[in-house]
Amino acid sequence: MYVAASGQLKVVGLVSPVLSGSGPGAAGATVTVSVTSSPTVAYAFDSDMVTHLRFNGASSVTASPGPGPGQWSAILPSGLPAGSVTVEAVFEGGTALAGTYTVQSSGPPTPTPVYPPGAPTDVKATAGSGEATVSWTAPSYIGSYAITDYQVTSTPGSKSCLVNAPALSCTVTGLTDGTSYTFEARALNGAGWGAYSTPSNAVTPIGKSILITGSRDTSDTRYIRVQGTTTDLVGKQVTPYVRFPGQTTHTAGTGIQTVAADGTFTWQRKTGKKTYVYFVHGQTQSNTVTIPAR
Repeated sequence: MYVAASGQLKVVGLVSPVLSGSGPGAAGATVTVSVTSSPTVAYAFDSDMVTHLRFNGASSVTASPGPGPGQWSAILPSGLPAGSVTVEAVFEGGTALAGTYTVQSSGPPTPTPVYPPGAPTDVKATAGSGEATVSWTAPSYIGSYAITDYQVTSTPGSKSCLVNAPALSCTVTGLTDGTSYTFEARALNGAGWGAYSTPSNAVTPIGKSILITGSRDTSDTRYIRVQGTTTDLVGKQVTPYVRFPGQTTHTAGTGIQTVAADGTFTWQRKTGKKTYVYFVHGQTQSNTVTIPAR
């Protein structure tokens, strides 16, 4: 039973020292208080001496005995400010002993991690004159946000091109003809740039070494005729690519030609339609000619 109404209150501390929840004074931690006597006052430490603990004179919570003699525990209530808080142990009959306890703030919430996209795949390059067109497949992992841009960079030279998604190709210019290049692509989202892809195939830009002219055969207008000249493809084969009105792409035509010793070749085809033609050897492509309808 209660013997004396004076003495000291010692706040022992938290069973779990870090408060959970958000904001200062979050509920859920356990505070243990210990009642100690002054030299002239004695206590009979009955288990029911302290009925409740009071915080800052207002928030009261029922106290439980333990964990040791003369000690009582209670759950820290919500809504307390960070910093020094008055803790009172209220005895039977209403007498209270006060001490202080420092409420720790849980601080701001931890931001949710964000991630950039993965690397593009299947990067392929096709050389032109002083340039290369590079295509790729979008990353399988886009990261925390939608992909907004792609960048392609050359090795050597670090020449680059930048396009907005969802485009999956761009042309790198400023390359040196006769130099071999590979290319790497990367993707951008709201979290930043992702990793570069594995390198593309190697390509070597070459100046336009196939020049063609085309017209309808004057002796038989049922045929179209293309004449070409090259600077460095003697003995090599060149392939015609043909497109007719209403078609969106050129397709490989019949009649692959071998460049003669003087660097020339001639190709003809029977058609009365308007025709668009160019020739290709490897990575080298000629200009395109348009031959009118019959």
